[in-house]
Amino acid sequence: MMIIFEQMMRFQDIDTSVEKAVNRVVEVVGQFNGRNITEFLDVYKEEMNQRDVSEGHQTLSFKRAITNNLQR
Repeated sequence: MMIIFEQMMRFQDIDTSVEKAVNRVVEVVGQFNGRNITEFLDVYKEEMNQRDVSEGHQTLSFKRAITNNLQR
């Protein structure tokens, strides 16, 4: 039971880190709209790396940082 609780807390920490990173990216460069991909990814990767978010979670959470018209 304790292991499950620890895993849930770890996932919650990861989600919090991802949310903070995405919010910071949007604050700095805005949501990704299909333009300036290099600048956007530089900021995105830097913010994720500062919060020790794994590459897998970075990839899975990318959709949080793009505009609605690109999410189709």
